[in-house]
Amino acid sequence: KMKKKVLLICLIAFAALLSAERLIAPDELPEYAKEFIQKNFPNSQIKSVEEDDDEYGVRLNTGESLEFDMEGNFEQAKFKRGLPSSILPKTAADYITLTYPNVNIVKIELKRNHYEVTLRNKMELIFSINGDFINSKWDT
Repeated sequence: KMKKKVLLICLIAFAALLSAERLIAPDELPEYAKEFIQKNFPNSQIKSVEEDDDEYGVRLNTGESLEFDMEGNFEQAKFKRGLPSSILPKTAADYITLTYPNVNIVKIELKRNHYEVTLRNKMELIFSINGDFINSKWDT
């Protein structure tokens, strides 16, 4: 009975290792992801890339943390000191600049049919895929 438990624990640990994140070389990132980083973070270099079962996690040397799906499509960006609004559609970027001047964007998440944007002041904004403002709420 004890041998079965030990074997089961070993199998679970092995499965966890197989699905664990793996460090990969930056040039192994899909082309879309590399182009996205070049366009939105032109003064940054890729510090590390972790690949797991369904996404890539990228850290830049300037501190930003990015996530991409397996095809290299943008999913999420976080950075306490502020993210470039160029990640968003122009309409959304303009809205934020006009409505919340001098408030940094600290998180941008692309969901299935909208963007969720969190500002440093804890305001969470929702925009359509086209960048049209939908809603806002305080992130508690």
